[in-house]
Amino acid sequence: MQAKTLPKKHEKKSELIVSVLHSPVITEKAALLAESNQYVFQVMPSTNKIMIKEAIEGLYNVSVLRVNITTLPGKTRRRGNTTGHTSGIKKAIVKLKEGDKIEIGAN
Repeated sequence: MQAKTLPKKHEKKSELIVSVLHSPVITEKAALLAESNQYVFQVMPSTNKIMIKEAIEGLYNVSVLRVNITTLPGKTRRRGNTTGHTSGIKKAIVKLKEGDKIEIGAN
């Protein structure tokens, strides 16, 4: 018996999703945005809007209308006499078509 393998097209999609989306952002502001059909995700720093749109549509099977991106810089931190930096993050705010919904954090 041989294990079933995905066609090349599906393998590329799953690789794209893994390399684009990091995690959903679960905050009060993100919850308020979810009421207006907008969802917030932390994404990898090298991604662009097109990659994010394709990853969201492929993973959640929804229609994306708009993607807004913001890059938050890292912060300077001190420990004793040593200074360092935390890494920054890149967030994407995704607006979905009316009627589409993503279940995030539903337990």
